[in-house]
Amino acid sequence: MAEVANLDRRMSFSYKAATTRPPDQRPPHSRVEDDAAVEKRYAIGQELGRGSFGIVREVTSRFTGELLAVKTVNKDKPGSTSIQMLTREVEVLKRLDHPHIIKLEDILETPQKMYLVMELCTGGELTARLKQLGYFRESEAKEVMRQLTEVLTYLHSNGKKNMRTTYTTFQNTVSFTTIQILCTEI
Repeated sequence: MAEVANLDRRMSFSYKAATTRPPDQRPPHSRVEDDAAVEKRYAIGQELGRGSFGIVREVTSRFTGELLAVKTVNKDKPGSTSIQMLTREVEVLKRLDHPHIIKLEDILETPQKMYLVMELCTGGELTARLKQLGYFRESEAKEVMRQLTEVLTYLHSNGKKNMRTTYTTFQNTVSFTTIQILCTEI
């Protein structure tokens, strides 16, 4: 019994920095005519990745100069299951506010595509880092697991019940323990 009590104490987390975003702080969702309207806001850079639902590219805000990432998702026919899933995921992403979840900064939508602009993480994926190093030191593994557990607890308390480890990245190449998670199925 004492072991369980000690485990409970070690597993307690502080959620002061983890809340849901109030409506007035959620990212804007703009409907625009075409891709040219997107390129007026963002300079499109190199491709960072490609998945079954879209392409991720580096972008630079033409207004602030900030480096970000944009995931471009092609929309299917209105009313299709994938469009419903996309809409539901975007609504969840708008509300999330946690230090280890990649923040959605802007949403631009044309009749054919949706552009999800989010903070850029340059440190690579968790699984790739582990393969590269072969192992994590105990202190690194402990910190990564603590952050993953915090995020999972936060997501479950906010109605998001699943997460893929392929979307777990490191914030940058310097830090070996600060992770960021993209919480999306799209």
